[in-house]
Amino acid sequence: MSPLNPFATQWPVIVVGALAFICIAGYTLFVASPYLTGPTLTVVTPRDNDTVTSPTVTISGRTERVSYLSVNDLPVPLLEDGAFLVERSFPPGYTVVVLKARDRFGRELVSTIRFLNTYNPPRHGTQEESGVEASTESN
Repeated sequence: MSPLNPFATQWPVIVVGALAFICIAGYTLFVASPYLTGPTLTVVTPRDNDTVTSPTVTISGRTERVSYLSVNDLPVPLLEDGAFLVERSFPPGYTVVVLKARDRFGRELVSTIRFLNTYNPPRHGTQEESGVEASTESN
């Protein structure tokens, strides 16, 4: 060992130790990154600014790292893989739906979907509703 450079014979140990530390720290960050980022929420249907033509709307999508999901403050059941599917009735016109996803640490993600419902229900007492065709009689 040289008196001028006490680390001359220890450099392989230092390099291997530094590489091991970098690998362990990198793997730890890789594994912990989903927990550090919080919940994710992806809505498949309906898309934002879609036009819907039925009285009921199917809202579906996928979540990750979510323990509680609500649509307009009503709870929605989640499947084990994070998928969800719920049907709700909305009146004709412009509709705003608010989805809230919360993880087990209390972090919350809010997603808003807007769509136009153009469903036109039949009127009560009309011939369309009763299924009776109009007959014209001439005297």
